[in-house]
Parts: sequence; C-alpha cells; structure tokens
Amino acid sequence: MIAERLRGQKKSIIRQIVDSAPQNSINLGLGELTISTFSKKNREIYKKLQNETAIYTPNAGLPELILQIKKYYNAPQAYVCVTNGAEEAIFATLFSILNAEDELLVANPDYPAYANIAKLLNVKCKSFDRNPQNNFQLEKKSLQESITPNTS
Repeated sequence: MIAERLRGQKKSIIRQIVDSAPQNSINLGLGELTISTFSKKNREIYKKLQNETAIYTPNAGLPELILQIKKYYNAPQAYVCVTNGAEEAIFATLFSILNAEDELLVANPDYPAYANIAKLLNVKCKSFDRNPQNNFQLEKKSLQESITPNTS
C-alpha cells in the first residue's frame, strides 16, 4: 500500500539523466561517485573503525560540526541543522513552514526537487523566470509580480 500523495510522483530530470547514462560513465551529478576512493583514505577509515565505536549522530548533526557552522555564520546554535543533502534540507524546511494549499514561489531555472516536494506537501509550486541578461539574479519586480495572497 502506498500513500495517495505519492501516486504520480515522477523522477526528477537529474535522476532520469543518471538512469539513462551509459554503464561505465562516471556520475558527478548526484554526489555519489562510482569510482574507488584512494587506498590511503580507506586505510585511515579502517584504523578509525578499529579504534572507535560506530554510533548514530544526533539528528541535527555532529555537535562539533554544528559549532563550526555556528561560528562561521555567527548564527545561534538552535538555527543550525545538518542534513544528508539538499533535498532533505529543502523538504524539512518547506514541511516546517508551509501548509496545504499554500503557494511556493520558485525562481526559474530552479532545482527540480522543489516541484516534487511541493506536490508531496499539497502546496502549489509557482515558478517565475530570472533574466539571463541579468546573470539570472533575482529581480524585485519579477518577484513582486508573482506574489499572490496564497504565497508563503
């Protein structure tokens, strides 16, 4: 049994391209290298595993990493959460701030995950174009013209 909200979900264009890649190609698009790592690094990992206990990290991330991020951005620790990737971060953020039927504005060109996540959350994903002559920078006028009463 699968939840209704998942029916009709399509793979993102990035996943479709990866799926259609030739067998021996090197994937640099998903952050999942398919080539061997350096043996020196493997030896270091092996040594660490022999001398330390493997444990789950706290769900917001390693405290040492959070501290470094906090220092770098001068942010309160409560505002820092480390995720396993962009899609997890986008999902957690949108899930936390949007309600069903809200409208999400996404500047085009965009990251394909926004539309899929919006669909899962029953949120309308509305895109607006960025101008290539302006190096795709956000333009206040274009953004303001896209805002409706349902925009969050």
